[in-house]
Amino acid sequence: MIPLLLKYQGTGRVHAVIQEDPLWSQHLDFEGHTGLVEFGAGRGCFIGRDWRHKPIVTISEQTDRNRGCGLIIQASKNEFYLVGANYRLYLRPNPSILKTQSPRPVIDPSPRQHGYFTSIDEGHFDNNGEFVVDLVRNGDEISLGLWIEPDIGVLRVITCY
Repeated sequence: MIPLLLKYQGTGRVHAVIQEDPLWSQHLDFEGHTGLVEFGAGRGCFIGRDWRHKPIVTISEQTDRNRGCGLIIQASKNEFYLVGANYRLYLRPNPSILKTQSPRPVIDPSPRQHGYFTSIDEGHFDNNGEFVVDLVRNGDEISLGLWIEPDIGVLRVITCY
């Protein structure tokens, strides 16, 4: 993430995500989007990820070692980069974006609906500062939020709006 941090430092596009006691969620305002960050398993409910990762920590299992933390960088109106651990981001377009880009009325989606992603890729930055895709997420891996753990590297998210 160093290339992105150097490029976007001081621009207001770098957002810190940190779970403080007793915080289980955090709201973020992005250009054109609203974000909801949930830490761990939130209020103890089951939240899926993929076959590589064990179940998310519940409230009763929370310790200082596994608190959610990370960074979210909005590189452009439709492009986000996430790093960190033990958190999940739900994104939705702001209602004003939906109204201006749709010829018919649109019902504002819930923060947990994710039908507007162009791509969600796990990857890393090479020596030239270019993003390299290691894994493309699809299906169930994208239906329950944008989850992040240290071993996936950087998560790049591109939205349609």
